[in-house]
Amino acid sequence: MKKLYLFIAIIFAISMTANAQYGKRPGSGSDTKFGVKAGANLANMVGDDIKDSDILFGFHVGGYAQFGLSNAFALQGELLFDTKGAKDKDTNISLNLSYISIPILAKVMFGEGFNVHAGPQIGILVSSKSDGEDLSKFYKSTDIGGAVGLGYELESGLNFNARYSMSLTTIGEKIELPLVGDFEADIKNSVISISVGYSF
Repeated sequence: MKKLYLFIAIIFAISMTANAQYGKRPGSGSDTKFGVKAGANLANMVGDDIKDSDILFGFHVGGYAQFGLSNAFALQGELLFDTKGAKDKDTNISLNLSYISIPILAKVMFGEGFNVHAGPQIGILVSSKSDGEDLSKFYKSTDIGGAVGLGYELESGLNFNARYSMSLTTIGEKIELPLVGDFEADIKNSVISISVGYSF
């Protein structure tokens, strides 16, 4: 949690510095702004040890801080509550994973209000449950991944985003199994997110 608090403090400090340096210039990457966002997740899991999984509908909600480096380029940090997981095609039983997700994205603006964005993302596991059972011991406490997406923002500050994110390493925890020894399942989160936000 100390790292999480440090990240929040850094984002706010950088944003305030950028605000003093660039000021408010609507419609450009040099804007410094805060915002809130929420939306739907189409979550699934991939990897060598995943079979017959199906999409699990989830959600994300949180806030962001954007600071500009030029009229066409900005950095954006986000702090989200993010639900992921997958559904078993045969049994219809869901694996529900909840994270505090922290993407740090490079944004390139083009056209009238459009942007493409990409960057690393870390997820801090909050809970992992299936059919009411706690499965935390089977999943790592952090999910290291990446994200890429497309966004559009109106002059009013209302914005829309579509994004794909995926784990870059397995989220399976190393466990010891009889006759097998140490075993680390190859499991990765794979999520399509669609969100609506508002920049202040």
